[in-house]
Amino acid sequence: ERGWGRIISMSSMAGWQGGFGQLSYSATKAALIGFGKTLALEGAQHGVTSNVIAPSIVVGQLAELPIDQLEQVDEHFARIAKATPMRKLGKEEDVANLVAYLASEQSNYVTGQVIGVTGGIDLFSF
Repeated sequence: ERGWGRIISMSSMAGWQGGFGQLSYSATKAALIGFGKTLALEGAQHGVTSNVIAPSIVVGQLAELPIDQLEQVDEHFARIAKATPMRKLGKEEDVANLVAYLASEQSNYVTGQVIGVTGGIDLFSF
């Protein structure tokens, strides 16, 4: 009726890179990527866009801490922050801001995309 619409699926970096010990999780997140791209093809003629967001680890208030303080609170997340080119962890707002954009009319020519919110950690091959 409206002539346009938005479908936003939440996948994960594990959906395109996999993860040791994460077979079921990675497989379902990869399926969302295929789902989102297929919906983009089917919805395009109707003004409906479909995109997939694929974040890496996103943590709440821990993301506010500098790495030296993070090491004292959570060693595991501190290691991840150090391995990220941006040298920090993602926040919920990082993902929420992208959702807001993709849901808006301003994103009317963005469809079929998998958009990482990763701080660049996916740029490395380990």
